[in-house]
Amino acid sequence: MYCDFQEKYRKSLIELYKEIWKEPPWNEFFWTDEMVNEDIDFAIRQKDFIGKLAVLLNKYEIVGFTWGYELPIEKFPFLRVVTGGKTFYVDELAVRSDFRRRGIGSTLGKMLMKEAEKLGYDTVVLRTDVNAVAYVFYKKLGFEDTNIRDPQYPQRTYMKKRIGSYGSGIG
Repeated sequence: MYCDFQEKYRKSLIELYKEIWKEPPWNEFFWTDEMVNEDIDFAIRQKDFIGKLAVLLNKYEIVGFTWGYELPIEKFPFLRVVTGGKTFYVDELAVRSDFRRRGIGSTLGKMLMKEAEKLGYDTVVLRTDVNAVAYVFYKKLGFEDTNIRDPQYPQRTYMKKRIGSYGSGIG
């Protein structure tokens, strides 16, 4: 089942978030419940927050999630050269390892972009590791590498996709 972010799923979401980012190439073992809570709260406070969850039926167990919001250009001034128009930032998209390759990530991503398009966004940007399976996944969803690397993590790149009447669509 897919649904919008709901507080009743927060505990399961926090656990999955910590589990996923421990995997290579991220290797982020430092996430605490408090840090993930702060990350979620930060996202919710952003303009045009959209959060989507993939939930096991009859359980409160999250198997995938995504969220994003209007790109805060003051936080990403180096992206001005590739954005233009109204830009949506995909902050997170992840699927539990034993549920991958079932279309859950694609469905979550498409749902998020469709809602962003309804809000008037014409470009979507995100950041991923060039060595991650996610890089190929985003290419399949129609994202292009901007060749702009994260200043703090040079192996991470920003990707973009035009949506709506300006792009190739989201489906």
